[in-house]
Formats: sequence, C-alpha cells, structure tokens
Amino acid sequence: MRKILPFLVCFFLLVSQCFAVGLIGRTQGLRLVASGTFTKANARCSYVDGTAFAEASGLDLSAYAGTDLGSTPYFIQIEDSAGKVCQGYLGAAGVGETLGAELLTNPTFDANTTGWEPINCTIASVAGGQSNNCCELTRTGGTTQYFRVVSTTPAVGALVKASFYVKSGTSGNESYSLDVHSNSPTIWIAFTNGTSSDSWVQASGYMVNPGTGSFWFIPIKNTATAGTMLFDETSLKTVADCAVTGLHVMSTKNGTTQNWASQASGFNYGDSSGYKYRVYKVN
Repeated sequence: MRKILPFLVCFFLLVSQCFAVGLIGRTQGLRLVASGTFTKANARCSYVDGTAFAEASGLDLSAYAGTDLGSTPYFIQIEDSAGKVCQGYLGAAGVGETLGAELLTNPTFDANTTGWEPINCTIASVAGGQSNNCCELTRTGGTTQYFRVVSTTPAVGALVKASFYVKSGTSGNESYSLDVHSNSPTIWIAFTNGTSSDSWVQASGYMVNPGTGSFWFIPIKNTATAGTMLFDETSLKTVADCAVTGLHVMSTKNGTTQNWASQASGFNYGDSSGYKYRVYKVN
C-alpha cells in the first residue's frame, strides 16, 4: 500500500489539473497535431455566439479547416496564462476580415465635432482631412491632450477593431496614441501608438470586449508642446468574420452552430501574458 499511495496521489493530481483546464471529456483519445503561443497584440479571436472564430496574426490555421455544414475534423483549445480554457470544433475558414456597423457617433467630423468631449484642448472641424473635413486638436494645457466619445457597447466576447487617421499639425511630428476605456470592468486598453508625420497615416488595433459597460474611444496627443494635431475617420467596429487563415468555431462535433463549445469562467479576453493554443485531430 505504501508503494501504491504515491502513484495514487500523482494520478489524482493529474486528473484534477485536467479538469481545471477542461481536458477530461474533450481531448481524451484525441491526437495533438499542433500547438504554440500567440500574444495579446496578435490575438484575433471572437468569443461571441454566432460569430465565434479562432485567429491570430501570423498563425495560419487553414490546414485544419472543416466546414460549417457538419464536418469538423479538428478541435482547438485556447488557454490564458491562468490556465483557463476556451475550446471548440473547427469549421470553415473565414472569407476575409469583415466588419460590422459603426459603433461611434459622428466619426468623420465632416460637419462638426458634436458628441466629442475635449480634455486639455479645443477641437474643431476643419478642411484638409484624410476625407473631407477632419478634427483639429489644439492644446490648451496639460502633458497630454485628448478628446473622447462614448460608443455603442458591443457584445461581451466580441472582437472589436478600432482605428483612426492621424497627421501632424502646427506642433510638429509628435507622439500620439489610440486608447479605449471599458467602464465595466474598468480597463484602459492602449490600442496603438506612434509618431505623427506630414502625411495621413492610419493607426489601428484589436480587442475583445471584456464586459457590459460602455466604451470610451480616445485619440490622444501625448506631448505638452503648444499647437495642433489632426485626426480623421475614427472607427470602432465589431469583426464579424475572420481572415482566410482563421477558422470558424463550432459548438459540437460535426455541428452547424458557430459558438465555442465551452468557455471557462473568468477566461481573460485581454491577457497581457498571451495565450497557448492546441489543435487536436478528432477521431
């Protein structure tokens, strides 16, 4: 009995770990065919029912494609740094990034800046935009200046793409950033940053909506230099379909419902430590 006891302890520890990440009942008897990691910045997964898909920039999953009509030869798990797992069966490849409706009000500034709140600056609709008029930010104080608007709230788990065009104004080539603030849970997400130039440049980034609160969309001038910076064609849209290198996720083996089979409670949609993925061949 003394010799057997250590083996029993190890066995039960292994089983408990498998349950913790959702392996029991899902991957027993399946053959692991691919695994790896991807960063938060490269993540392009949608976890919302109806448009569930798995994608990461630089990762080609197309070799594991099934169909959305009842053929799912592969199974995928996405694991965050805390060991929490989302998993499902792989369906058809995406048709290419497809965006939903605009979630921002007055995103183009063609007539005015109504709806946008300036902080440490004034804002005005002026000629010379990337398309028609643009928003001219003029510093009035502070080490950073920004303007913001509350967006329509996307579904929890939805992949969202944020973007704007930016150009140097009278303050010269300076640091800018694009931030989004979620109110519930309260999270600041810095989508992207860079240095402005004399030409219009588009800045963009992706995130998954972590909760039910509203979003603040916030273009920022990151210096205390007096003068202006120009912004145009702001946008916040859900991603309705993935690139051809990403795959739809189905809720059941050979199923036709585009949902994840399961999502662990507390799975981190914006894990700064990144994610692991595993692909299994379904028997």
